[in-house]
Amino acid sequence: MDLDGREVTYGSPKLQVFYENAAERNSSVRATLDAYGDGSGRDLHIGYGDPGSRDTGTANAGVFSVKMTNTATSEEQVAAWEAAGGGEAGTKAADKVWDDSFGPYEAMIVLSKRTTKRQKLHELGHADHAVKDPRGHLRSANDAEGMSDADYKKSESETVANEYARAAARKDK
Repeated sequence: MDLDGREVTYGSPKLQVFYENAAERNSSVRATLDAYGDGSGRDLHIGYGDPGSRDTGTANAGVFSVKMTNTATSEEQVAAWEAAGGGEAGTKAADKVWDDSFGPYEAMIVLSKRTTKRQKLHELGHADHAVKDPRGHLRSANDAEGMSDADYKKSESETVANEYARAAARKDK
């Protein structure tokens, strides 16, 4: 990972070519990679490895993991509190600054060597969901823990990633 926490890195040139080609064809893929790119305050590493298996024993084709944080400073919160006139309105404004600053800062996609193109885009869909709706991503990922394979495939987490993969596989540029 990049020490300043602001880039996408790839575990192999083959993966970089795949994702960059996908980004040239589809604006959603480009937007997701850019969300983790230079100046974003986020890292995304995509590599090959052992993605492990579910609690049920079913092998994963890929896995997405993420660390989340809040980036708002106390100065930003005080400024929002003051701008809202203090009191209850100020507290709500300061809380919104804090809530809005929550999101991923370090993420990783681990893919097996047998992962298909669609599965690679599926895992990127999890990364996209983590940026666009960090709390929703964490909630849906936690909800999916311990589900049967059949229920897991229908879970919100998998549905969001599958919809992203379907849309990302289409050329829109």
